[in-house]
Amino acid sequence: MHPGVLHVVIVHLPIGITIAALAADALWVLTKRPLFKSAAAYCLVAALITAVPTVILGEFRADEMNATGDLANLIDSHEAAGVTTLCLLAGATVTRLVTHKWPKKWLFVAYTLIMVALFVAVILAGEFGGEIVYGKGFLKELFM
Repeated sequence: MHPGVLHVVIVHLPIGITIAALAADALWVLTKRPLFKSAAAYCLVAALITAVPTVILGEFRADEMNATGDLANLIDSHEAAGVTTLCLLAGATVTRLVTHKWPKKWLFVAYTLIMVALFVAVILAGEFGGEIVYGKGFLKELFM
């Protein structure tokens, strides 16, 4: 068995947990209940823990595919978006943990900007990954 095959099995776990973190943060902003602030922090840590093996397995999968041409370019874009997502997730997790302990306005602003970028990166990585599996432009059909 090729280990990269497991990428498609676990990839949805960090995505779902990251979305749960975004939802918990939105609920915290709306309600100011500390439960949601803590939930977002725990979700980010869990998402980061699961994202690391997901990206590693994705690297294995990309190597196993031996793609050329347009597919190789698409895989490179997916890889770049995945690594960017992982980096933003790490930054968001560290910033959330720091703001949890030392609530400073500028840290909250930085965290919010990182989370917005993280949301965009997750969407782009998902779009590129979906195009690898389902074909070019599959997600665009939802908006047409």
